[in-house]
Amino acid sequence: YHNTGDRLFRVNLDYATRIARTALATIPQEHTGAAAGLYSMTRFAGSMLATALAGVILQSGLDRGLPTLAAYQWVYGFLAIFGVIGIFLATRIGDAPMVG
Repeated sequence: YHNTGDRLFRVNLDYATRIARTALATIPQEHTGAAAGLYSMTRFAGSMLATALAGVILQSGLDRGLPTLAAYQWVYGFLAIFGVIGIFLATRIGDAPMVG
């Protein structure tokens, strides 16, 4: 039997795999290794920067005297705004031709 955490992890892993496959679909076979490394590094750097930004925003809210809950709500609000901006920008990216 699987618990809810296992199910969520598998859904997230499946989603991440599909994104990686789509991102690398237009890369010629001889460049897939380098492209996969660059893709992974970009994902890691984005996660690292988002975590650092969230920490800075949280500390800024706490330094201004916000209650803890309000400071966390401020962080999640900023992250939601960045997410919406990311979705908007992603819809503006055109489809690349498939390499066959």
